[in-house]
Amino acid sequence: MDSRKVLIAALLAIVLLSSAFLIYISPLYSGQIAPLYSVHNSDANEHTVTVEVLNSHNKSIIEETYTLNYTEYAREERPFLSTMPLSSNKFTFNVTLDGENMGSYPIEVELQNTMGVVALYDDYPTGNVTPVSVYWIRED
Repeated sequence: MDSRKVLIAALLAIVLLSSAFLIYISPLYSGQIAPLYSVHNSDANEHTVTVEVLNSHNKSIIEETYTLNYTEYAREERPFLSTMPLSSNKFTFNVTLDGENMGSYPIEVELQNTMGVVALYDDYPTGNVTPVSVYWIRED
């Protein structure tokens, strides 16, 4: 009877470990994973922007500073744990532009092929130009 319980426990452990392995290895086979975010400068002037990304627990996971000329961009890859299927996809982007705090932007990066965008001086069809806008896009 004891050997039967050990065998059942071992089989259950194998099934659980195999399931966990498949869940966590699946991002590697689900296609290309988009960066966490990109920063684009659409202004004719050079700008220095600092992007701090907080996770859903308000813990800083990335803080990078970029100096970008006109039409330059930078990308930040996702931290490994944020590629996992069960990880939270809610982030807060704190943006500082040329030493001035531009605000905090909550954003939900829904899928592995979506990413946040920090756009500097985007020119919208309406003619409005904003120093900073933060949104997400799907990268196919």
